[in-house]
Amino acid sequence: MAIKFVLSDITKLRVDAIVNAANETLLGGGGVDGAIHQSAGPKLLEYCKTLGGAKTTEAKITPGFDLSCKYIIHAVGPVYKDGLHNESEELYNTYKNALHLAALNKVNSIAFPLISTGAYGFPMQQAIDIACQAINDFLETNELDVSLVFYDRKTFDNLSLDKYEEVLKFIGQNYVHEYKIDSERKIRNVAKKDFSQFDFLMDISTTLNDVDETFADKMNKWMIAKNIPSNELWKLANIDRKLFSKVFNGSRPSKKTAILLTLALALNIDDSLDLLSRAGYTLSNALKDDIVVRWHIENNIHSVYEVCQTQLKLGLPTLF
Repeated sequence: MAIKFVLSDITKLRVDAIVNAANETLLGGGGVDGAIHQSAGPKLLEYCKTLGGAKTTEAKITPGFDLSCKYIIHAVGPVYKDGLHNESEELYNTYKNALHLAALNKVNSIAFPLISTGAYGFPMQQAIDIACQAINDFLETNELDVSLVFYDRKTFDNLSLDKYEEVLKFIGQNYVHEYKIDSERKIRNVAKKDFSQFDFLMDISTTLNDVDETFADKMNKWMIAKNIPSNELWKLANIDRKLFSKVFNGSRPSKKTAILLTLALALNIDDSLDLLSRAGYTLSNALKDDIVVRWHIENNIHSVYEVCQTQLKLGLPTLF
């Protein structure tokens, strides 16, 4: 399985379990903690009173009560001081312990908030990176549908505003409208004609690429050149292990999968476009989400999570 980035209210999700960013008392608080207690109803508080609290990094499980989920996993993350008091390791262990508790209770799907990023003050980008690392490490040996939930786009307000201004500027400079025709009928006709020509060119491209290396062939060469083992690449790309195996063995990937793998290989823009072309894709200036990907590659930012964060912030379709 792979991590999903979700823009939603965690209390509204239909999953087996949601994770509560709890405090050590487990008796409720502000932010996500307060929202979960309010939505779950008073029986949750009464149940939590019997648990005796929890230490930092510890996780405890309760029924979901009035929520749609079966379980709530209450995980106590670290308070961020200065980054020099094992906060990163403690946050990693908080996610790990919550995931193991989910597995013990045969949970098939789980949703996490960004633990410790509210009142506990953990820097947002660092917290996201640690969460993704902990979840991906767990998924290497476990099957679980995991979502990382962002409440709204304001979640990203304390990330680098300069970055988003640069991306918006880049979109403005590169975005082109392919069809500027008033009549819907003419638009349909032109689109049909252009896509017919596009399909013809793609057929030629596919034929030529069949003579040359395939996406899988080229990907494998880059893995060897960059010394990236297969069990690391699928995690860097945030794709399912089984899906990666299919692509590695020659199946043509979807465009999103091809982009994720290309990002994970940390290629420059020319090599990225070359690899994508071997699966029949490119980064189009007619698609803003593609332009965002291109900006990150050209600026040597290859984290698939950062790309998705930017897409979410800008209200664009995300890679996952």
